[in-house]
Amino acid sequence: SSGKSSLWPPGKSELRQTIEKTRLYHLISLSGDNFAFSTSDMGTIITTREGKILRKLNSTSGTNSNRHTYAYLTRSDRLCMCTDYGHSNYYLNSPFYIWGASEGIQGSALAISSYEGRILVGTFRGLYVLTNPLDSEGKVERLLNIPCWSISDATLDNAEEVKLICTQDGLYIYRNHDLQLLLPGNVFKAIQLNKNRDFYLSVGLSGLHAFSMIGGNISHHRMSEYSFTNIRSLVQDKDYIWITYGSTGKNFRISQQEVIDRILDNELDELEFMEISTDHPLEAFNIDSDNYVFSSVDGFLEFDPVSNSFIRLRSWGKDVENYAEKATNLSKDLKGNIWLGGSNILLNNYDGTYNLSKMNLEVLSGRTSSSDIYHDDNGRTWIVDERGVILIDGFDLGERGIHNIIFTKFVFPDSSIHYIYKTKTSEDSHDNFSFKHFRELSVHYTLPYQYSTRQVDFSYRMDDYNDQWSNWSTENYTLLSNLKAGKYTFRVKARFENGMETEPSSIGFTIEKFWYETLLFKA
Repeated sequence: SSGKSSLWPPGKSELRQTIEKTRLYHLISLSGDNFAFSTSDMGTIITTREGKILRKLNSTSGTNSNRHTYAYLTRSDRLCMCTDYGHSNYYLNSPFYIWGASEGIQGSALAISSYEGRILVGTFRGLYVLTNPLDSEGKVERLLNIPCWSISDATLDNAEEVKLICTQDGLYIYRNHDLQLLLPGNVFKAIQLNKNRDFYLSVGLSGLHAFSMIGGNISHHRMSEYSFTNIRSLVQDKDYIWITYGSTGKNFRISQQEVIDRILDNELDELEFMEISTDHPLEAFNIDSDNYVFSSVDGFLEFDPVSNSFIRLRSWGKDVENYAEKATNLSKDLKGNIWLGGSNILLNNYDGTYNLSKMNLEVLSGRTSSSDIYHDDNGRTWIVDERGVILIDGFDLGERGIHNIIFTKFVFPDSSIHYIYKTKTSEDSHDNFSFKHFRELSVHYTLPYQYSTRQVDFSYRMDDYNDQWSNWSTENYTLLSNLKAGKYTFRVKARFENGMETEPSSIGFTIEKFWYETLLFKA
């Protein structure tokens, strides 16, 4: 009204300082009152309306250039960025964080772990480290340009924690954020022996090797010149080591103590392998440092030392005994639940048995399997597969091992959308969502894994609207009409085929008065 213009955002915000250093080419509006700026030399900057920078998408984070001239949204909520080298894209409005080719991680991801707050990812194209991955200043750096097959934990004799990186060119140790080559050659798997942690075992094309790391000195011992190809597993319990193959039913068992004794006596050529064949290839998984299970197309198996054969795993309950699929991965989270390849989860019953909860990752464009799974100390789950890295963040499992419902969006009669993507379980909490001009809206919700509608039903209630829980329905949204002005708390719960229910999740919102309902108008 004064005829003067001002630069947005006002003040000395980070966005203000950033904009003043570059040239803006394009600006688009995103859901949730966010914006995307295309810049001449800083890539694309995603911000809130208040000017808070949420993410910088540039060559540091993996786009193919820093010069971004245009941006647009696809129907699948991918932000496409036009650069002077072509296109880059970024997945928006997902309850998952995703890192892929557009964020700098090239090649199918095979392994994931963490080191001092950084995330290590091994792919067919190299070894990557994600620094501050959940921060707007986070970056992706490639450490190796060769295929990286697996990453395992190790502890040196001085109690220093390190990582063993198995690659096409050899076995590396990652310590102090630096890589050191321990053993040349194509190495697939490596472990630190439980019985004597000074000794390590690796397997690859050049054979089976043992080596020791004591006081910084490394000693190598070749155990076998047999070329191990297509290795699927190298695992151990407190007594034995198992090696399984990916294309045949050939499996080997070695005594840990015998390995240690032969190394100390320099008699590795006399080491005895027990070969146990199966009808189908097996994959072995460590549940913890002392236990493992086997998986095949027939389901889960365990080894019976009396008959020297594999038998059906029955101690985990009927769901596991009847499970007839091969797990691509197996990992136990902090609550004791076991994840199977990212597409299923075994819910811990705290009595040694598990319930199987089927799920699929439709929200991630059909993601149904994984190469590796990692659970960090904050309860987050990291999954890697052929498209990159997924982080499932902030979805706590309830006491019965069931994920809470997440609210995804409000949809209004004019087809406008307000995205949410958050969970709420507190009955007395009230969110700061306030809506004008509408007395009708639909609330959309789901579970983190987009369970098939044949496997889950929903029921809702809302005070002063529907005080009783509604009938169960497979619909994952509720249409609320003829709403009066005021504050509302919407509650919803889910029920699975086995009868188990989630805890109710709730979200609050306010319907504001029309102008003619205000006291000023009535006066």
